[in-house]
Amino acid sequence: MVRYDGRVVIEPKYQDIADQGEQLWPVQTEHGWQFVNIDGTTAIAGPFESAEPFIYGVSVVSVGGLYGAISPSGAFVIEPSWELINSFTDMGCAAASQGGRWTLIDPSGARLTERDYDAITTYDGAMIGKRGGTYDVLLPDGSVAQTFAADELGGCAQGYITYRTGD
Repeated sequence: MVRYDGRVVIEPKYQDIADQGEQLWPVQTEHGWQFVNIDGTTAIAGPFESAEPFIYGVSVVSVGGLYGAISPSGAFVIEPSWELINSFTDMGCAAASQGGRWTLIDPSGARLTERDYDAITTYDGAMIGKRGGTYDVLLPDGSVAQTFAADELGGCAQGYITYRTGD
């Protein structure tokens, strides 16, 4: 890793370096993912199968094929029990899957949505839960702001969602 002024901060010894989150960088070694400080010293040894940058004080990691989240100390705050956890959004929640069903969780792992969904997708800062042909616009606390029926979602930008119904 090189600073803008050309100074080498971390020697090129990793297979990959992910974006910095809060304080630490996820780096991939031949043994898996771990976290390093700005000077390249190991902060959390892992190894993890995957690791996301720290957001809202947690990093989504996978171990043994399951996903959980750790604190900057390396302690699990969400035990690896989920089939998948997407990265935490700027809304402070993440979509998580278990048994093929999706819900929103907070950084402690608490479920935020009352119902499970076929899928939860993030569109330009909005979280959309899909149940068959029905879609819920989800708020960061997991409550439903709006429900609508559609055959297909289009895009989402500047607070608007486009969708198609019928042929």
